[in-house]
Amino acid sequence: MKKHVFAAVMLVWTAAVAAGAPGTQVRSIGLTADEASAALAVNLSARGAYRVTTARNPARITVTLRHARAAAGLQMPQAAGVVTGVTAQPAGNGDLRLTILLARSVSVHGRWEGAAGTGPTLIFRLGSQQRGHPSVAATPRPVQAAHAPRDSGRDIVIAVDAGHGGEDPGATGHAGVHEKDVVLAIARALASRIDAEAGMHAVLTRERDEFLTLRE
Repeated sequence: MKKHVFAAVMLVWTAAVAAGAPGTQVRSIGLTADEASAALAVNLSARGAYRVTTARNPARITVTLRHARAAAGLQMPQAAGVVTGVTAQPAGNGDLRLTILLARSVSVHGRWEGAAGTGPTLIFRLGSQQRGHPSVAATPRPVQAAHAPRDSGRDIVIAVDAGHGGEDPGATGHAGVHEKDVVLAIARALASRIDAEAGMHAVLTRERDEFLTLRE
């Protein structure tokens, strides 16, 4: 009797999974690529689990979307740059398998993105592609922080704090080297590099082996 109940429960669970499989649809696939990198945007009706595998011969990336299917009339992107083709085929257990064919092996990183009205989108970045939506060309823009100094014509002064000094040696290494000597050497080298830049000037909080209080 218990075996019959267990079989019934398993049958109901399997049926529920099968019924839910078509619930997630791949609505569109976009591609932006050049000879070194690419970005593939997979827009879905809902978020779900996925698995990414790679192969070298021939070079390809396979994305298995759990319990998903292609929407009617889904168009595959044309080959571009390092991507020689994209296919979508049903896999076992109601999954959908996307295959990205490549001219050569590249790294791949996937993450969820999405905006109001567009739904969840899986972005796969191949190679050295910079961040940004594949359908939109990213245009670099200078960023001016609110607290940044304005262009007044004077040098930007940068304080370089060497930390420990004098009676406060900091940590001591096995060979007897004191932290205060190491950080002072680093601070001096950093100050020299800053002074070598036009429009910049470095000021050391201490220029020799001396102890300074916090107020000083």
